[in-house]
Amino acid sequence: MKKSTAQVEAARTVIRAVNAKDSKLYVSVFAENAVVQLYSGPVRVTGRQMLEENRRRHFALYPHIRSEIQHLVQIGDTVVMHDRVWLNPDTEAPVDVVEIYSFGEDGLISKIDVIQPQKLPPAIDE
Repeated sequence: MKKSTAQVEAARTVIRAVNAKDSKLYVSVFAENAVVQLYSGPVRVTGRQMLEENRRRHFALYPHIRSEIQHLVQIGDTVVMHDRVWLNPDTEAPVDVVEIYSFGEDGLISKIDVIQPQKLPPAIDE
């Protein structure tokens, strides 16, 4: 089995934080000036503080959110993760999301490009 790197563990921490609904754990692997952007779209979040507030609101809106990693691959200093998200227990089908994590020299996540369905309920962009 291939040894996990710090970057892969950071992506796994994001999923652990989602499942624990823990905004502080979520941002613990992000750089202070981290950026969240919809793939080929607008920047939605800038900075760790804004990201923590965003995740706190998101976890309050979806208190039963659950996410499972489907695929996780590291290419150099970039990690690509496909995860499946259930927003609540009544969700008929999970939502597939892909995140492309970029890392700064400090080893923290500096940017996420998010690929998600067009009609996904409020999340990063709220």
